[in-house]
Amino acid sequence: MSITSPLDVSVLASCKGLLFLDFHQVRAFCIFNPTTVAHQLIPYPEPINYFKIIESEDGGEGLLVDYPNSGQYKLVIVRKLDDQPRGGYIFNVFSSSCAGLMWHESQFRSKFCNALLIGHAVYLHGCLHWLRSDGNVVVFDTTGGHRIINMPEVIKSYVRDPLYGIISFRFHSWMGVTRGLLTLVCAFEKLIVIFTYDYYVSSNNWTVSHTLANFNPADLGFLDHGVPMWFDGEKLLFLVRHWSESKSGYLYEYDYDSEIKKVHDHVILDIDTIKHFFSFEPTLANVVVPLLPHKIRAEYRRDIATTLGELKCLLTDKSTVTEERPVNKFPYLN
Repeated sequence: MSITSPLDVSVLASCKGLLFLDFHQVRAFCIFNPTTVAHQLIPYPEPINYFKIIESEDGGEGLLVDYPNSGQYKLVIVRKLDDQPRGGYIFNVFSSSCAGLMWHESQFRSKFCNALLIGHAVYLHGCLHWLRSDGNVVVFDTTGGHRIINMPEVIKSYVRDPLYGIISFRFHSWMGVTRGLLTLVCAFEKLIVIFTYDYYVSSNNWTVSHTLANFNPADLGFLDHGVPMWFDGEKLLFLVRHWSESKSGYLYEYDYDSEIKKVHDHVILDIDTIKHFFSFEPTLANVVVPLLPHKIRAEYRRDIATTLGELKCLLTDKSTVTEERPVNKFPYLN
């Protein structure tokens, strides 16, 4: 699904009924609740060259929403700290609890941070998690305890095993939350391994929750192995490329019982957008509307209103949304 916005707009994150949008020409972010239609425009943090960060893949974005508790939210922009021999990360944070449209900055020193941040941020237990291309995870903690979660140790022993081999985390992994646990799906040569990380276990180690047979490209006419796209603890979705259409792919669903991979609604997707899937669950989460909103040109304001109206129509229906029975939808928006 897509929208026909007059502006270049990207969905950067989704959390508890709020969307984190980027209006590129306006040079502003937007927090938007499609259910209530409330929104807030927030200028880019300065003096960051935000476009340079995104193009170089040296950074990422995330959204934390404390709903239904305090109703506050935070926008987080992370980028690598270029400081040798020790590197690290810089976090720019906007909080709805602070007056004005001010960003605050914090730093996290860490060795061996040359790896890229891949995919979108995962929100769990008041923290944002970014998977890196080396398999480790960068954690932004609202209490200030930023840290690195090392990749599952067992993956190092898989390298020489023909059933596993070397994995490209950038293309053959997915990280999210299932049943309250941080979850990492890894598609190896012949097996799919699903790891979970439990914050409340003293060992703080990854454990294997599932091991499944991977796609056999030759048998099914695929160009390569499937790319993990989504896992909710029951259904596992993959994007796969066929020999006949190398620049696009089909969304497949993994059936645990029969171990059969079936086409999911014959959806064809652009390979370049494989990491831009977000879940959306309607809520009545509040959006702060400041007394002095971010000033933008009148024509941009009209175009933004048009875009937000399309998003509302795309993600909601005419029925009243209730907190007890939210509707889950999985839009692709870009």
